[in-house]
Amino acid sequence: MTPSALKLLVLSDIHFDSARTEGGKLKHLDPSLGAELTIRAYQDATRRDGPIDAILLCGDIIHAGNDHPTDDYMTILATLRKWIGDTPLLATPGNCDLPPLVADTFNPPGLYELGGYRFYAFADTYPDGPAECLRTVDALEEFAQDTQDSDAPLVVIQHNPILPFETPDIIKPPANPDAIRNAYQDANVLLSLSGHNHAGQKLTSDGNVSYMTVRSLGVAPHVYTVITLTGRDIDVEEHTLLNDRKTNLWDTHVHTPLAYCSDNLADTEALIARAEHFNLAGIAFAEHAPQLYVTGDDFWSAQFLLDPRVWRDRGQDRMAEYLRRVEPFRNDSVKLGLEMEVDCEGFLTCHEEDLAQLDFRLGAVHWLPADTTGWTEAELQTGFLKTTDALVKAGIDVLAHPMRFLRRSKLDTPTDACHQVAHMLAETDTVCEINFHKNDPQRALIEKCLELGVKLTFGSDTHATWELGNFGANVALLSEIAGTDDIAPLLWSPW
Repeated sequence: MTPSALKLLVLSDIHFDSARTEGGKLKHLDPSLGAELTIRAYQDATRRDGPIDAILLCGDIIHAGNDHPTDDYMTILATLRKWIGDTPLLATPGNCDLPPLVADTFNPPGLYELGGYRFYAFADTYPDGPAECLRTVDALEEFAQDTQDSDAPLVVIQHNPILPFETPDIIKPPANPDAIRNAYQDANVLLSLSGHNHAGQKLTSDGNVSYMTVRSLGVAPHVYTVITLTGRDIDVEEHTLLNDRKTNLWDTHVHTPLAYCSDNLADTEALIARAEHFNLAGIAFAEHAPQLYVTGDDFWSAQFLLDPRVWRDRGQDRMAEYLRRVEPFRNDSVKLGLEMEVDCEGFLTCHEEDLAQLDFRLGAVHWLPADTTGWTEAELQTGFLKTTDALVKAGIDVLAHPMRFLRRSKLDTPTDACHQVAHMLAETDTVCEINFHKNDPQRALIEKCLELGVKLTFGSDTHATWELGNFGANVALLSEIAGTDDIAPLLWSPW
């Protein structure tokens, strides 16, 4: 029986070292980013294409010379597990890795089964040092024995590249490639995946076996690979985590460690450095204004919306601290904003003297400014539209995650409601944010905004450092809807 489709996220050559920012001989490598890059790749992949069925790591998980490998392997694993849950994860060691630690942290080499497919992870040896790789005779015999009793499609992963023929760009294949290729032919391998060659080698075939060398995630431009298997059919997509400089992308929704909802967020200077690394034209900080005025309890209960005195009295005033953190970095590519709501009296939840210091105002509907106990779905939808209308008329520049209130309230998001919001934005010259943070951007809203000439912006809603400027899915969505790769004229920036 032909197995159903299986979607794989394949990452190779992460070269992680949490204590180093220079890659030595490897230019364009910041080893400290390794763990963060894995979750950037996972999130971008799932935002683009939906759930991933399994993750494969093709070696060089840590960088050469790492003097705390146990901790860094565990950091990679914990970083991924926080987001992927129990999604299967299979790893093979590379020449920079320590095979016993890879086996203890991730999985031993050998045969694994998943979704009607078989996977075989090799741990090749380096008897003469990391420059020379060898697949032992014993390993090949064990492979032949373990894989002989099933016709299920078989995928093999190793670090040093195996190709069906010698090519000028192959880098340090194992010393016995003919024996390995013959073993793969005999086992009717569907796909052989390798790493090590950071530039990668495209999918090629020899008889019944397909071969591919996966590009490096750790070395810029930080490429990850999504492979979908459908029976013996193989579909490959490669994506880079670096933004295209010519698109002139801004991230106009960046929080700070002052946010009650911050997830171990880096400080201002480090976030600016991330923006530069991932080719953003600029970033705009937009801390929750009410969070800077009220306690966590008063914010999360939305009491500040129901009783405006709560925020107007500045019961817990941290605005000066926010300005202290951001103001020194303010320039043409770093802007100062605040995220605010509209209270039950129709006022923006921000003091006039603070509004006067901003480069832009980001408006959001997290709750309705009313006691909604017992409201029907229809009443909640109507209340949402009225609140959104009041918010854009109160004088904001950008509407954050425009329809998220309905999604978080587990309500339908009708096309008509999207169109109404788009008209509100057009009538008030308000920008529409495309935001994937706990959000599913609505195509109907974006389509109508484009039709009405409403400007758009990308907001990561950064609460964790990995979110900043992680815009592959944003670009893909807008390009698809607009029918063009030239999206720069459609985007707003706060200068």
